[in-house]
Amino acid sequence: MFSLDATLFTGPCPFRRLADETAPGRVLRRLGLEGGIFVPFPALFYHSPRTGLAETEAALADEPPGVWLHGVIHPLRNERPLPGWGGPGSRVRSVLLAPDLHHYGLEEPRVRRVAEEAAANDLPVVLLRRLGDRRLAPDWLALEETPLDAIIRWVEAAPPGRLVISQITPHEATTLADRLAGRPDLYLELGGFTGSEGLFTTLLERHDFTRWLYGSGAPLHYALGNRQALEAATADPLPFDSNARDCYRI
Repeated sequence: MFSLDATLFTGPCPFRRLADETAPGRVLRRLGLEGGIFVPFPALFYHSPRTGLAETEAALADEPPGVWLHGVIHPLRNERPLPGWGGPGSRVRSVLLAPDLHHYGLEEPRVRRVAEEAAANDLPVVLLRRLGDRRLAPDWLALEETPLDAIIRWVEAAPPGRLVISQITPHEATTLADRLAGRPDLYLELGGFTGSEGLFTTLLERHDFTRWLYGSGAPLHYALGNRQALEAATADPLPFDSNARDCYRI
């Protein structure tokens, strides 16, 4: 059921040491995965996300083909998707927004312009809901999270194009699947936050929504427990991998 992971992290973490943090290929092998899309810590924490992304791309030159990257940008610094992102020669498979970490609201006009440009370049827009469990980060990362209703309004008003809500809890996934089931190009990601087999079973069997992605948040999160709970949650395998291939064109 799982050979692709839609959200992992790579690069030097500024607040804790992680296993194989600069060797994403080893992270994939350790987790038994064929491929994964990594969020670079430098892109999240540098003044210019694009600079951190470029440094990460250069450092991954010798990594295997199954290592891809989320293209973190900061719309309020007038950063935009670069030509070639999403193409066959690029590791970058998305435009990723981190509004809480970068301190902007989703109602900002420049956020919409980024979404329009991403859609025009056949790139999904990924909204990183949070950077891990609050218990994993220092106090200065205990940020005020964008209200779920604001995320729902953003999805409803967004231009046509693939959207991903990443690193959400099972309870948030339930609300989003209920409220946004009519958006045909929306993907919701599970796996980064703890849920029991029973909780995942209730979530996955309750909804007609099928555009689920698997995103573990490894190595920032412990990945295997949630993956095992998801694998056991339904008798019928859900198309996590095929959804990832469709969404990210991999």
